[in-house]
Amino acid sequence: MNKDGRLEAFVRGCDNGLWHAWQVSAGGSWSSWSGLGGVLTSNPTVATNADGRLEVIAVGTDHGLWHIWQGSAGGSWSAWSSLGGTSVSDPWAVVNGDGRLEVFVQGKDGGLWHAWQVSAGGGWSAWSTLGGYWLGRPVAIRNAGGGLDAIVVSHSDKAIWHIGKSSASGKWSGWTVPGGVSIDSPAVALNANRGIEIFVVGTDEAVRRNYQAASSGNWSGWNTLGGASAASPAAAINKDGRLEIFVLGTDHAIYHKWQSTPGGNWSSWTSLEGDFVDEPVTVTNADGRLEVFGRGPDSSLSHLGQASPGTW
Repeated sequence: MNKDGRLEAFVRGCDNGLWHAWQVSAGGSWSSWSGLGGVLTSNPTVATNADGRLEVIAVGTDHGLWHIWQGSAGGSWSAWSSLGGTSVSDPWAVVNGDGRLEVFVQGKDGGLWHAWQVSAGGGWSAWSTLGGYWLGRPVAIRNAGGGLDAIVVSHSDKAIWHIGKSSASGKWSGWTVPGGVSIDSPAVALNANRGIEIFVVGTDEAVRRNYQAASSGNWSGWNTLGGASAASPAAAINKDGRLEIFVLGTDHAIYHKWQSTPGGNWSSWTSLEGDFVDEPVTVTNADGRLEVFGRGPDSSLSHLGQASPGTW
């Protein structure tokens, strides 16, 4: 989201360049698509600098990481610049509690690698490994203490593993195993109690959930939310604190499920219809309305937004 509340969408185009479109006003209509150049070999990831400038990171043809950023919040874009490193997965960018961006990838050795801004909006560190042997794109989220938690899928048995730091400048913990089995990258969100929620699609294509009841608390253990999907889920929190999850159904429609109250029981699955070929992506508008995006079989991007916060 831009500093003035306008959503902006980024995709890898059919020409492998980076393309973007944006809301003309916060929550309003969308611009036409505009190219930002580059030759991408991954999907892009985007994060917001401490001063409101958007920054996009993607993998180039050299398997290294490249980035491009707004020169001012909502303004024109820089040229592409190399961040180095080597990635065999889509990258994932997240913001530390002190405003510094941090990006995670699966390296060519299968381990989790990361690089970070040395100061908020400033230059970047060298790449550093957090170890392990993982499968596919990692995900990470800022925790209640301003640190980060990274969640990955084991290459050997597809179990979920976790590593975290409790503060922005803190040291990383050792790896722990919340357990479970996932066929694709997980989704993560913070619940109303500021605990981390993990959602995965299991080998039976049902969605499963594991969560912390409170910030830095113990894990609940896995429970099933049902449904049927063959791709990663997406998760977001409504304006009133209720979690909502989205999946690509086996009939290619997008389905969603939500908590009836913050931390409470879950609804049944409901179709949002459509015809899609990829996992959905969800973001929050400036007024608290969730918006979900999906790619159609003709490679076009479609979106659907809540009419008001919490109501589709």
